[in-house]
Amino acid sequence: HVVQGCPAIVDAGESGDMRVLVTPAEQAVAMAGGVRRLLAVAVPVPTRYVVGVLTMREKLALGHTPHGSVPALLDDAMGAVLDEAVARAAASAGGGAGSGFHDGLPWSRSAYDACLDLARERTGEDLLRVVRQAAAVLDLATEVRTRLPEITSPKLAGMKVDVAQQVDELLPDGFITAAGTQRLPDLVRYLRAVLRRLDTAPEDTGRDQQRQAQVEALLADYDDTLAALHPAERETRAAHEVRWMIEELRVNLFAQSLGTRHPVSDKRIHKALDALLGSD
Repeated sequence: HVVQGCPAIVDAGESGDMRVLVTPAEQAVAMAGGVRRLLAVAVPVPTRYVVGVLTMREKLALGHTPHGSVPALLDDAMGAVLDEAVARAAASAGGGAGSGFHDGLPWSRSAYDACLDLARERTGEDLLRVVRQAAAVLDLATEVRTRLPEITSPKLAGMKVDVAQQVDELLPDGFITAAGTQRLPDLVRYLRAVLRRLDTAPEDTGRDQQRQAQVEALLADYDDTLAALHPAERETRAAHEVRWMIEELRVNLFAQSLGTRHPVSDKRIHKALDALLGSD
């Protein structure tokens, strides 16, 4: 009998650990977290520098973090910064044979060292940039949550529930690493789209309800698709990308003038869902 295993470095909490996993999907997800943990152990968080440079408004915005504390938010932001360093190192190496990188992750000591060097090179500046972006996101989220109680029309009760749930799902504990440095600015646009929706929904409640139903149907299809996948496959980049596509569709429906990152439609989202399931 031939038994195939997929070795990976996994996040063991305080360090990384080597394990053999069953599927390539499990391997890819675990390896990303494992490499991030190894880098986090090797690169300290420059907390004093970052907090010392932040403006008072930014500090106040961080007070509304879902992480429970500012140090926890900084750890989350550091995770996104370290992921960005890995992506830069992989792009610099070219990803070809002999580069030590595969699918954007380091699989050799030299490749990992290249990630570490880039992470150490400008940690303070990168972390400050990401924390400031997170502060802008949290500031907008607070504005949304402050405005929701002001909406009293029974016709907009469903919209209020939908918006509150959307904001909570966009900003869970760990939202910075989950979004990544490339997607984090998009959260600002998503929340601005929510604010635009709060402005326009009272003008035509029927239209808003119709568009909300369109989004809810796609979210139900997305949940059904995830339920059919292996747990590790639910955490792949492809699976997460579909969720972001639905957020882009919200922008297109409720605040089209803000623009989307890429063309988006129900058809494109269903095609991406079919691809997750391996359908044609």
